[in-house]
Amino acid sequence: MKIHISGQALAIQSKSPARESKGQLPSPDGLAGSVEPALPRRPRLPCLALQAAQPDRPTPLLRDSQPAVDFVHRFNSELKLPPDTLQRRNEMTVSSPAKFYRVNPALFYDDVLGVYFNMSNLLDPRKAPEIIIAGDCHLGNFGTLRARDGSTFWGINDFDMAGKGTPEDDLERMATSLHLMSPLSTQQCNELIADMAEAYLNELQRMAACGSSEHGGITQGEAHGVVADLIAKKSQETQASLLKEFTKNGHFKRNKELREVTPPERELVEGFLANYESKQGDTPELKRPLQVLDIAAKMESGGSTYGLNRFFILVAAQDGEPRILDMKQELPTAPEQNTGDTEEADADYIFSCMKALGGTFDPTMAAGTMDKDAYYIRERQREKGSLPISEFTQPQQWRELVENAAVAVARAHAYQSGAAQAITDWVGDDRPTLIERLQSFAQVYAQQTVEDRAAYKESLT
Repeated sequence: MKIHISGQALAIQSKSPARESKGQLPSPDGLAGSVEPALPRRPRLPCLALQAAQPDRPTPLLRDSQPAVDFVHRFNSELKLPPDTLQRRNEMTVSSPAKFYRVNPALFYDDVLGVYFNMSNLLDPRKAPEIIIAGDCHLGNFGTLRARDGSTFWGINDFDMAGKGTPEDDLERMATSLHLMSPLSTQQCNELIADMAEAYLNELQRMAACGSSEHGGITQGEAHGVVADLIAKKSQETQASLLKEFTKNGHFKRNKELREVTPPERELVEGFLANYESKQGDTPELKRPLQVLDIAAKMESGGSTYGLNRFFILVAAQDGEPRILDMKQELPTAPEQNTGDTEEADADYIFSCMKALGGTFDPTMAAGTMDKDAYYIRERQREKGSLPISEFTQPQQWRELVENAAVAVARAHAYQSGAAQAITDWVGDDRPTLIERLQSFAQVYAQQTVEDRAAYKESLT
């Protein structure tokens, strides 16, 4: 068994051979020191004549659905999941257009780098600056976390797909998700997308003037509406309530969410923890050497990572209330790699991208490789929480979500030194054009997703 661990305080290693051989972008080490304002985004494709989408006359889709069907089948085959797990992944994938969109960020980037390339360049021919982006910035990937000072904040809570891209990628993925996840009309979505873009650009202007933030998120005093309410609620959570949810009598509950680990899984986790123990820096809340109280496999949770390995590890803490460590297998980063081959995922690279976005890393966080697969580990924080957006029915709820999310994304981008000014300079006086084209892209790609999901569901029969 070959295991490599990279902790918060340890040096990030160079890019993987797989990324080098595929001509992928380099590791972002040192990115926080500077962001080049005018890197070419991607190879330019033949120009397509595109018009802004109108609610009653949308722009025609740029491809049929068969390439998407083929892509998802190929991607899933590369995951090498057991047949029953793959069946459940497929059932979840086709349960709604929103689920199909969430499960397949790699398909989104295959399109953005391909047939939707020109439409995704919002200020064409002017190129957006390349920065580290969240990658899977849909509206379901925001929530509460614990800041370094112990307070609770709200922001991007899933960095699994972080990598090199442009601001357009995060904005377009977020705007498209509004159409797919909300019950709002096309006109209402377009209005909120305009609000989202304005909030994002206004916050970038402010950040360019005042400098980077402590983390890529917003505090209760800065948030408003449903987001401020969630922060207030989750800041009152206790470790005892978290333990009650997942444990009983000092061990994990066994249920449809948590199951016993197999002997090979236990060997894998224990090997990872041994290396983690030897290389990880100070973790003041945990007893060291680590005292592992229980290990459970967390059943098939997540979106794009559904079906991959995930483990909960119960460890002793200094105050007598055990902590839960969440150990999760990673996929290759979607903005740069469109493969489901988990051996091509680079744990160090993804981890360094998380840092570049200002992800708040508690002392337990680390990335590592086990038997060629990438994992990272972190505490399951009692402050972790998300909004019940599936229950949102009022436009005001979605407005509050979108406006807060736009500020959080702006802060994550601006955490990279020079990025706020570079993006602001790129947009210049062309906000109306950016907003119009963002609305057009989101409306068209949402419809593309609806049709792709229907075609993929049909292919399963």
